[in-house]
Amino acid sequence: MDELKMYLSSFWEWAGRSSGEYVKDSETGIGGTGAGNFSEYLYPLFDHMILCAKGTAHMKEISAEDVENFLTVLALDHEAENLLDWLKYHASVSFIQRIVECGVHHIQPNARWQIAELLRVKGIQNRDYYLHLLQKDNNAYVQRRTRSTLNFLDSVHSAKMTRLSVEDDETLSDPEEASEIPDAPPVDAGKQGKHVAGHINAEFHGSTWAEGENGVKKTQEAWKNSQSKSERPNVRIGYSSDGTKVEIHVDDSGRIHGFPVFQEVEAYPTQTFKNRLESYLSSFWEWAGRSSDEYAQESETGVGSTYEGDFSEYLYPKFDDMILCAKCTARMKEMPAEDVENFLTVLALDHEAENLLDWLKDYAPVSFIQRIVECGVHHIQPNARWQIAELLRVRDVSCRYDYLHLLEIDEDSYVQKRAQNSLAYLQMNF
Repeated sequence: MDELKMYLSSFWEWAGRSSGEYVKDSETGIGGTGAGNFSEYLYPLFDHMILCAKGTAHMKEISAEDVENFLTVLALDHEAENLLDWLKYHASVSFIQRIVECGVHHIQPNARWQIAELLRVKGIQNRDYYLHLLQKDNNAYVQRRTRSTLNFLDSVHSAKMTRLSVEDDETLSDPEEASEIPDAPPVDAGKQGKHVAGHINAEFHGSTWAEGENGVKKTQEAWKNSQSKSERPNVRIGYSSDGTKVEIHVDDSGRIHGFPVFQEVEAYPTQTFKNRLESYLSSFWEWAGRSSDEYAQESETGVGSTYEGDFSEYLYPKFDDMILCAKCTARMKEMPAEDVENFLTVLALDHEAENLLDWLKDYAPVSFIQRIVECGVHHIQPNARWQIAELLRVRDVSCRYDYLHLLEIDEDSYVQKRAQNSLAYLQMNF
């Protein structure tokens, strides 16, 4: 599937490494979130890539390259294991057979240990053969997960032999939930175990709970005050009652697992997203058949209208990708004036749905808000300036009222009105 190949190519560009280099990173910290100083799931199109991989399973003809790409995405999804969960409970037996046959020899150890886990719950032809093959894998963690699967299957077989009736295959799903707080989602014990010292699933990386601690209670405590991390609602950051910062992942079944965050990593290769946002905007103006200046003039005649100049901005085929790229640009450690300008231009183009404005309100750091406001009050696009006025209604920055008074006398009447609305709201409530 060409689309999945495209996603992977984009991912490696974002990650700043090749598939072969990722293998080496994984072998030094197999399965570890942030292996090689980055977190795979922070790739802005990660969820789209997972969905595309699932779509591969429904193709009538699946080539060897398609299977290879699917397994690579499976490896990249090693933390939340959403693709693995989908394989366990939704994929056809024929597709599982194909994936296992190729997966036991796949270059990525993060794919091979998930094949071992998959074989714990899915019975296919020659299952024992594939498991014994993985038991001799050259990666210690793959060996360990395979032994865990073999031990589980042996215990299930022994238990069934002592019963008068044989349980159905659902006994192999082994949900293993753990919970210490009733009003929080249950913790997936197997996924949590990857971050618990001494657990059979424990991985060799830094994001591990302290010796003797399983982190279940702290994960659930953190969940109750957590906020989404980046654009992905199933990745959250919260704090336990003792102040431990916890990163929490939510799987498709609603279960959670978490691990302590001891240090922040730079998740976004900055130059990649800077150049990409410039490229998106250049492509947008070509698609729209007008320049930024022409768009500003049209906006002044009908600012806030969806159909300015007889076109709808959001119909640009890569509009959602451009919005995600703008959010990624906002995380750059250094933002020159050109990057701020590009961000504000995208903000203007998103004036109808206001997704970027909502993100600024809820998640952007104060330092970034300050920078955006300082430049935004003078930006060429009135669709950016009125959104700055709205942003100042809910986000406090230095010289907040000065900026609003400046926008109150803006040359554009709609910008003036939105600034007046924000000032009226603040005077009434503060």
